[in-house]
Amino acid sequence: MPAGIGRWGRRLARAASPARLREPLRHACRTAAAALLAYLVMRVAHLPEASWAVMSALYVIRPSVGGTLGSLGSRVAATILGSAVGLALLLVLGQGAWQTPLALALSTAIIQLFTAFIPGMMYAHMVSSVLVLVGVDDGALMAAVDRSVAILCGALAAGAAVALVFPSAAHRVIHRDLGVAVRRCGDLLAAAVAHLFDRDAESLTPIHDDIRAHLDRAIAMAQETRRRRVRKAGPAYHELTSRVQRLWQTMGVLDRIDGTALPDPVRERLQKPLDELVGASCRYFHRLGTAIEAGKPPPRPDEVRERLEHLNSLLEGGSGASDLTAVRVYTLGFVLQAVADEFDGLAGMFEEGARQAPGAG
Repeated sequence: MPAGIGRWGRRLARAASPARLREPLRHACRTAAAALLAYLVMRVAHLPEASWAVMSALYVIRPSVGGTLGSLGSRVAATILGSAVGLALLLVLGQGAWQTPLALALSTAIIQLFTAFIPGMMYAHMVSSVLVLVGVDDGALMAAVDRSVAILCGALAAGAAVALVFPSAAHRVIHRDLGVAVRRCGDLLAAAVAHLFDRDAESLTPIHDDIRAHLDRAIAMAQETRRRRVRKAGPAYHELTSRVQRLWQTMGVLDRIDGTALPDPVRERLQKPLDELVGASCRYFHRLGTAIEAGKPPPRPDEVRERLEHLNSLLEGGSGASDLTAVRVYTLGFVLQAVADEFDGLAGMFEEGARQAPGAG
């Protein structure tokens, strides 16, 4: 089998893992339910323009309840605004060689002013433009009204589907994905160090891919959630996701360390302190990820700091190795120091929020 095909096959297998497919499959079910519900409502109510209702449902639905409700509100408000502006200009100016271009220009300008102060109103341009251009002749106005009703029905169907079919709150998805990403960072550290000691370890690429997938979803959900902070006294979600992403990027230096095993004398001298430090770091990664997933303040990384100080004391006396090997050892020590600093930063975010909370101190 060609190497390229095998590589893509492995990537496809990782993408199809149950953990990675959980949320996409749930959202696929919600999307299908929204389209079906929009279609059935239009048919049962004997309303025309069912295709517009289905398209509206597909346009509005988001992976989370909060994101869908926000999109639904914008869609309904934009439809009402566009209809009001278009009908008002038709009534005041009518249609004609100069009236229609003027009405189109005015409707565009008015709605653009609204979008400057109320985000999400861009769809109103489509509704008002259709009304201004089709006018009131030959039932065109009635067709525009029917489409507006279909758009509203589709938006409401999307809201109902996301609330009833595997409802998923954006902030819970953020907690879950960030917690998994942090714990996988611990796996990344363990695998990178295992290579240095000539032990069997999984490749770093699948771990990176898994972390990236969870971080991408958490970042997307941070844009959708209606909550801004982790509980009342916690950090803002966008700050927390950025900090976890920085932790992962800090560990990206591990990819640049030569993966061949260290010479025997260096391994005998550093293996035990490094194993102790990596073990303490991996345990803290697990506790940190669990705390973030639960939305609770994480503990301080005191054990990691103690182990790091012990390793640094050994390195200060020289690694007892060649220049190239010394660079690898010191690079690993630098990464572990930076990781410990990121641990302190994440714990400090929760402590800072607690100090700033009303009634604290």
